[in-house]
Amino acid sequence: MKLKTLLVCALILTNQAAYAASAKVIKLKDGSQIIGEVISANNGEYTVRTENLGEVSINDENILSIQAAGLSTNADASSAFGSANLKEQVQSVQSQIVNDGAIMDDIKALSENKEIQAILQNPELMSTIMSFDEKRIQNDPSVKKLLERKDVQDIMKQIESKITPAGK
Repeated sequence: MKLKTLLVCALILTNQAAYAASAKVIKLKDGSQIIGEVISANNGEYTVRTENLGEVSINDENILSIQAAGLSTNADASSAFGSANLKEQVQSVQSQIVNDGAIMDDIKALSENKEIQAILQNPELMSTIMSFDEKRIQNDPSVKKLLERKDVQDIMKQIESKITPAGK
């Protein structure tokens, strides 16, 4: 089950970067917020284009949540990162996905699906994914809904056939 969790995390995080053309609110662990467009996510580092600061890089260890601008959340602000090992593996897979044009094309197509967009805009989902808590991820209703979709299953099979997780 860990491989499925790893793949869904990498897929969701990569999709967030691919779908990031709209403004996002990035809540940081220090209580501050950054509003901008996520233009890339690679090796645990998000690059965000902001109106006031220009382009800034944010390490994912400093991020509490990422959500579409205008959404509010009751996410637990004290959510800590779970398994460092899972986090490292997700980052490794995410880096490989970003460098695979065919997979990225499929992810971009997936991100244009209105039903997928609705699922991914659930503010609790990113909080769950960013927790890197395997049980929490596996039990998340949005993750379960995504995993039931054939198009998501197909992309995960494609990723699994091409990608080697770190430490595997």
